[in-house]
Amino acid sequence: MDGTAGLDRLVTVRFTGLAEGAHELRIWRVDALHGNVGARWLALGAGADWPDDEQWLALSAEDHLDEAEPART
Repeated sequence: MDGTAGLDRLVTVRFTGLAEGAHELRIWRVDALHGNVGARWLALGAGADWPDDEQWLALSAEDHLDEAEPART
């Protein structure tokens, strides 16, 4: 959280049993700049204990994950 190096993780994923041929790879990520509703809340001011209706709408608009890079085969 908040970029603390001790919370960084390196993940290796291995797939077995896949059929022969090409497969599509798609990557999503959550970090300080991607898929981070908390950062959006701070950008909105985060002054109240709880978002008002307008702020909830803005947060809802950010509540999704964009692909980190184009899909590749």
